[in-house]
Amino acid sequence: MNGFEDNSHNGFLWSSYLKQSLASVLNFSMPNTHRWVVLHFIKSGCNPKENRVVSIGASVVKFTLSRKPFQDLSDTFEVTFQSNRPSVTLTEKQIILEHGVGKQAQCNGLNAKAAMLQLIDYIGDSPILSFNGELDKQILKQTCGESFDFRHELKHWLSISHLASTLHNETHLLSFEVWLQRYGLIAEMRHDALYDSIMTVQLLLKLWPLFEKHGATVWRTVKKLESQPKSKSARYD
Repeated sequence: MNGFEDNSHNGFLWSSYLKQSLASVLNFSMPNTHRWVVLHFIKSGCNPKENRVVSIGASVVKFTLSRKPFQDLSDTFEVTFQSNRPSVTLTEKQIILEHGVGKQAQCNGLNAKAAMLQLIDYIGDSPILSFNGELDKQILKQTCGESFDFRHELKHWLSISHLASTLHNETHLLSFEVWLQRYGLIAEMRHDALYDSIMTVQLLLKLWPLFEKHGATVWRTVKKLESQPKSKSARYD
């Protein structure tokens, strides 16, 4: 059972309210030009039909008036999703433990309703990036339930893995670790949602000169860059 499945009338109202709230936040025509939210998902696996979101970390890229990006470490967010069910497979258990989110931490986390409300509030009118954009969306949908139509509501959410591959003319989507190594970024505390979101912002800052070279320094042009044909295959972290 996911966090939104509730047979009561009250549960239906909650789902409807969250759907409307998310739509009002993310279905805007003019996203924030000076604050972009970068999410990192700890997931129980990479199968959107079976796995779920364990935790989400977020940090931001902000911009000067001359469109120079910088990281603001005073503006961060992290939430762990509550789960009282056992991990489905041994692989799922290993993945969760590798990321340091044990059974007790998950039991003490927020239910999906509360977690999503906090995330929506944090995002505000900012557009979203995450490393594995499409996969992250699908697993978030699986976690939250069918009451969210992400195909229509999450219009301003881009994939950094695809953007990086496009900027470097790669034919495959490379893993997060490969990109960190390529740019000499040392992750001292990998597999933590908040820390990995901070490292993802640092990767984005390293990529920024290539964005400038392509004339993609505002959301509209970055989105156009991301819409180019996808690479043939993907390797997710």
